[in-house]
Amino acid sequence: MINNLRAKGITVRIEKSVENFLMKDGFSDEEGARRLEPTVKEYILEPLLRFLIKQGTNLKEINLGIKDKSLQVNITPDSQ
Repeated sequence: MINNLRAKGITVRIEKSVENFLMKDGFSDEEGARRLEPTVKEYILEPLLRFLIKQGTNLKEINLGIKDKSLQVNITPDSQ
């Protein structure tokens, strides 16, 4: 999904909070990285998809962060 947005000319920035969250919740000593894909899907991709369905993709930039296990999306609309 991120690559598709970038192909449309939309800059996607992923804050350090997302990386930290994925390192904490996407990995475990017992399971290794097995939880990473479901964690990305549940906390990043699905909320982003719901946001884009409501907002549309007429955007210049998307900034993604995480706070309290909730995706934070900040956008810059495309002024064209």
